[in-house]
Amino acid sequence: MKVKRCFLEWSLVSRRFAVALTFVLGGGMLLAANLVPLKGVVKDASGEPLAGVTVRIKDGKSGTITDVNGHFVLDVEKGKKLLLSYIGYSETEVLVKDDQQMQIVLKEDAQQLQEVVVVGYGTAKKVNLVGAVDQIDSKQIAERSNSNISRSLQGMVPGLNITFSDGKPSRTPSINLRGTGSIGAGGSALVLINGVEGDLNSVNPADVESVSVLKDASSAAIYGARGAFGVILVTTKNATAGKTKINYNGSFSMHQRTVKTEDGIVSNGLQWTDGWYTAYLEGQEAPPGGINNVFKYSTDWYNELVRRDADPSLDKVRVNDKGEYEYFGNTNWLDIIYKDQNYSTEHNVSISGGNERARYYVSGRYYNQDGIYNAGDEKYTQYNIRSKGEIQINKSLLLENNTDVMIFRSHQPMVMYDRQNITRQAQHQGYPVTMEKNPDGTWTEAAVYIGWAGFVEGTSWQKDNKLDVRNTTTLTYTPIKQQLIFKGDFTYYSSKSTRLRAENQYNYYTGPEIMGTRNTFSSLENMDYNKEYLSSNITGNYIPKFSNSNHYLNVLLGWNLEHQDYKTIQTYRRGLISATKPSFALMDGDYYTTGQGGNEWAYVGFLYRLNYNYKSRYLAEVSGRYDASSKFPENQQWGFFPSGSLGWRISEEPFMKSTRNWLDNLKVRASVGSLGNGNVSPYLYLSTIPIKKTVISSVLLYLIKSLCFTSSVVCFAHNRYRSITAIIIKYTPK
Repeated sequence: MKVKRCFLEWSLVSRRFAVALTFVLGGGMLLAANLVPLKGVVKDASGEPLAGVTVRIKDGKSGTITDVNGHFVLDVEKGKKLLLSYIGYSETEVLVKDDQQMQIVLKEDAQQLQEVVVVGYGTAKKVNLVGAVDQIDSKQIAERSNSNISRSLQGMVPGLNITFSDGKPSRTPSINLRGTGSIGAGGSALVLINGVEGDLNSVNPADVESVSVLKDASSAAIYGARGAFGVILVTTKNATAGKTKINYNGSFSMHQRTVKTEDGIVSNGLQWTDGWYTAYLEGQEAPPGGINNVFKYSTDWYNELVRRDADPSLDKVRVNDKGEYEYFGNTNWLDIIYKDQNYSTEHNVSISGGNERARYYVSGRYYNQDGIYNAGDEKYTQYNIRSKGEIQINKSLLLENNTDVMIFRSHQPMVMYDRQNITRQAQHQGYPVTMEKNPDGTWTEAAVYIGWAGFVEGTSWQKDNKLDVRNTTTLTYTPIKQQLIFKGDFTYYSSKSTRLRAENQYNYYTGPEIMGTRNTFSSLENMDYNKEYLSSNITGNYIPKFSNSNHYLNVLLGWNLEHQDYKTIQTYRRGLISATKPSFALMDGDYYTTGQGGNEWAYVGFLYRLNYNYKSRYLAEVSGRYDASSKFPENQQWGFFPSGSLGWRISEEPFMKSTRNWLDNLKVRASVGSLGNGNVSPYLYLSTIPIKKTVISSVLLYLIKSLCFTSSVVCFAHNRYRSITAIIIKYTPK
């Protein structure tokens, strides 16, 4: 769902903005009178004019750019400030004085050229990159108020495609880099949070320091079979020395759908029926006997619809001679179901400080968003806690620990049968001529069939609870400062999720004395998902210091190990005794199933990377990884994935000196590499026969017995899959 968001931050900055806005609106005529044409010229430190510099009024909308001679003209009020920005130069702020001819000098921004970018198992200067890598920082992320990082990244990085199937805060996005990566096996970009695989939705956006995106085989080869579809590296904020700092920010947001279908549909019953009837006769010769499988159609009913539409004082419901209700409504079901807007609130607190020997960073976040439905008590709540600490044991030994806890809870109403989407049900049964309720307040069949009755009564729902705990401990040993660095880390990650679903039956009336029930049974289902993940990395960096500073060399060697154990347990039973108190202890149904499944996999890899450059002008990099994965047969578990790349910064050549007043950085690069796809299900190479349904049939019972008790191949496959299914079948011979 696309939404418009109104962001309100409770801070002194917002109040100052409000005062300034009042002044502008109240004194617009006065400001216009004080505007004067300001002329100026912009040059660099050597006195060369700069063309294309952006010149704008601070806190205003007016602006211009300099011409080929560096000149600009702009109407501005005295006392205002100008902001000048240009690629490769520091942003400059200038106060407008009485002088109507200004001479402004921009300084080169060495920091932009020396910007450090996070890459696989390390960092690199942006100018020396030879792979396809993009990075955005915390400032860019903070400019977008979103419930999770995934939404903040949309449109920020070229080639990074992030799509959502709906607007739920918990929705996991589909992520691909530079298009679809595989036709058959599928796959998504590898997401690493502080070097460990994770979920973007679990990260507090306020904790993020930077996000790097590795797009090509050259930059991602160091991740081997794990990086086949690109890599996203999320780095959170570090502990910093200094006085204790406490930061708080809170927001209240209003979400509104950009497209409201209910505003564009036909809600007049007669108008809709005429259109439907015309469309029906296009494909059928005989007159219709019903609008669908529920709502009956006749000439007598249509004539009555015309009469009641012409006289609004008449009731929209009548009882025919069979004792059945007939409806003549003008109902906009989507308007009944959906809110015009929904709201969310967020609170973030962080505390940081320390000294040269010990530093800390602790943050907490609360996020809550209500749902889009007018009933059903839909809500999403998320808590984040992060604690980072560093202890400088001695000059060469640094101990770091990073603990992250995420708690997520959601409650959402559900259509009571087949887990259908309520919008789809409204399209199928929500015709304008139908009604929500009968004159006596009972539900109509349309309201129950659509699922709206279950939403209002609040007894068909899904609850999700998730607890993620991740801890990473890192030890860094630096025997030779800035030249020889060894690093080892160990991560433990636990994710426990529970999903509880309740589905109930609902009564409706098609006449004052005619009752029906939709959904042939009530049910309760519980699903438990447990994941345990272990990861360890050991790397060594050697950066020699040459007597000739024109040469730069960085050698990285490393080892990586990952192991994941995933288990599921499912319990399902029909026959709830109480709709308002769903419990497996309060059920009387004979039909129930239990199941258990899961998988286990492991990776081990040896990695390397060598970077060399001469005068930051000629660049070269080779990298690769020798990987093994348990997801493949024993004779196909190992693979080697190398890459190489070359770069040439033409802008640093002596013959390009004359262009440096307008050309910041011109680089040509070429790369080649290979990656394997290890992002597949663990047991695709094995033959398995899943049994998913319980059916009362002596034939199936015999088949199950044959497969599970006489076939050693199938039983072996199921053992490798770590899946145990208990199937209870009630069979009564005739």
